[in-house]
Amino acid sequence: MTGVGPLRTLRQQVRKPICALALFSCVVNLLLMTGPLFMLQVYDRVLSSGSVQTLVALVILVVVLFAFMGMLDAMRSRVLARLAGRLDEILRGPVFSAVQSDAWRGAGNAGPSIRDLETIRGWISGPGPGMFFDAPFVPLYIGVIFLLHIWLGWFAVGAASVLACFAVANEWLTRAPQLAASTAAESAQRLADESRRQAAPAVALGMESNLRSLWESKVQEAVLLSNGLSDRLGTLSAMSKATRLLFQSGILAVGAYLAIGQEISGGVMVAASILLARALSPVEQAIVHWRSVLGMVRSSRRVSQLLNAAEVTASDPMELPPLNGAVSISDIVCVASARKEPLLAGISFKLNPGDGLGIIGPSGAGKTTLAHAILGIAPLVRGEIRISGSTHDQWNRDVLGRQLGYLPQDAVLFPGSVARNISRFEPNADAKAVLHAAKLAGVHELILSFSNGYGTLVGQGGVALSAGERQRIALARALYGDPALVVLDEPNSNLDAEGDQALSQAIKATRDRGATIIVIAHRPSAINAVNMLLYLRGGKQVAFGPKDEVLRQVTQVVVPGPHQGNNVTVMRAGNE
Repeated sequence: MTGVGPLRTLRQQVRKPICALALFSCVVNLLLMTGPLFMLQVYDRVLSSGSVQTLVALVILVVVLFAFMGMLDAMRSRVLARLAGRLDEILRGPVFSAVQSDAWRGAGNAGPSIRDLETIRGWISGPGPGMFFDAPFVPLYIGVIFLLHIWLGWFAVGAASVLACFAVANEWLTRAPQLAASTAAESAQRLADESRRQAAPAVALGMESNLRSLWESKVQEAVLLSNGLSDRLGTLSAMSKATRLLFQSGILAVGAYLAIGQEISGGVMVAASILLARALSPVEQAIVHWRSVLGMVRSSRRVSQLLNAAEVTASDPMELPPLNGAVSISDIVCVASARKEPLLAGISFKLNPGDGLGIIGPSGAGKTTLAHAILGIAPLVRGEIRISGSTHDQWNRDVLGRQLGYLPQDAVLFPGSVARNISRFEPNADAKAVLHAAKLAGVHELILSFSNGYGTLVGQGGVALSAGERQRIALARALYGDPALVVLDEPNSNLDAEGDQALSQAIKATRDRGATIIVIAHRPSAINAVNMLLYLRGGKQVAFGPKDEVLRQVTQVVVPGPHQGNNVTVMRAGNE
C-alpha cells in the first residue's frame, strides 16, 4: 500500500457523489410536498369551485412533478449503488492486504474485515442511507405545517420529539445487545470454519461430537442474544409505528377542531396529516433499521482501524537491486505475547551466497520462529536481519517475496491448478519456469501421472493429494523463479526415499547456482547437501559453523541411516 492511504482516497472520491446525493435528496423532498399541496388545492379550490379544468390542470402538474421525482429518486439509488461499488473497489485490495498482514504478524484481529466490507457495501446500496439524507428535511416539513396553523405546528413538534425519544431509547437499549450478539455469532462462525478445516483429525480423535456440542452451545448463545435484541427492536419499532399512526390521527383531530372553528379549511387539515407523516418517516425508519445501522457502524469502525494501522506501517520503498542471497543476522530477539521467555534471543550469524545452512535442535528450540524472522514475517524486538545488505522494511513485500522461496511445515496448496500453485498464481506465468521448478523439485513425473497433468485442480474442492505430494509440489513453488534465498521448514517430514533424494538434489542445485538455502530439519537426510549448521536450544544459539564441526559438538552417536548416504544424529542431552 503506497502513496495516499485508501481512506483518504475514498474521502476524496466520494465528495462529488455525496454532493449529488444531497442535491437529489433536496429536490426529491421538496417534490414530496406535491401530494399535500395537491390535496389542499383539491379541497379548497376544486371542490368549492367545481372547476373540472382546474382539476385537470392540477392532475397534469402532479403527474409531471411525480414523474420527475421518481426519476430523481431512481438516480439517487443508482448513485448509491455506484458509490458502494466504488468504495469496494478502493478498499477491497487494501483490506485484503491488511488482513493478510495482520494474519502473518499474529495480530488475529482482522478476521471479519472482509465480511465487514461486504456489510458496508450492502448497507450503502440499500435503503439505509436514504433516511439520513431525508432526516435534515424534517424541520422543513414541520415549518410548512407551522405555516398552515401554529397549533398544528406545535403538535408536529411534539410528535417529532416523542419519536426522537424512541430513537434515543432504541440506541441506548440496543447498542450493547447488538455488540454481544454479533460477537457470539462471530465466535460460532470461527469455530465452524476451523472445525471444517480440521475435520480429518477431529474425526480421527473422536472430537466431532465434542466440537458439535461446543458449536451448538455457541450458536444457542448467539440465537438467545439475537432473539433478545430482536425483541427489543421489535417492541420499540411496534411502539413507534403505533405512536406515529396515533399522531397522524391526532393531527386530523386537531385540524378538525380548528376547521369547526373556521380557523382552517378541510384541505389544510388533510395536508397537515400528510406532511406530518412525511416528517416522522425518517425517524421511524431509523428505529426500524437501527440494527443494520449498528452493524454498519461497527463494521466501518473495524475496517477504519485496520486500514489506519496498516497505513502507519506502510511505506513507499525504492526499487533495490536483486538479492544475491547474503544473509546477516545480528543479535536478534523475538518474543510472543503469551510467553514470558523470548522465543529467540541473541542469534547472530552470517551466510554467503551459495551457502547451505541446516538448522537443528529439539522441539520448541525456535527453529520455525527463526525461519519466519529471516523471511520477515516474525517481528523483532531487538537486533537486525539483512539480506543482501538491506532490511525487510526497505522492500515492497511483493517484490521481496518473489525473490524468496519458502516451504512451511504445513504445505498448504491454494484452490487452483498445480501449475498455478507452482507459479504462485503469477499472471501470465512462464510455462518453462513452472516446468523448471517442478523438475528441480523432482515432482515433474508425479504431476504428469495426475489425470490432467499440470492442469489438475488441487486445494479446496480439488484432487485430494497425500501429505508427501503436497509437500513436493510446495517445494516446487518455493523454487519457482530461482529465488536468491530459499527457506525450507522440515521439507522431508512427509517424504519417502525417492523424495528425500530429490530434495537433496534440489538443495545442491540451488547452491550451485549461487543461491542461499536454509533447511530446518529433524531428519538428518535434509542436511546432507548443506555446508553450515546452526544448533538451537531453548531459543538460544548453541553452535554455528561448518557442518562437521557443529556435528562433533552436538552429536554423541552417529549410526548409519536407513537410506544410502544418510546419517542419524543423536543430540546430547547435557552440555552442548
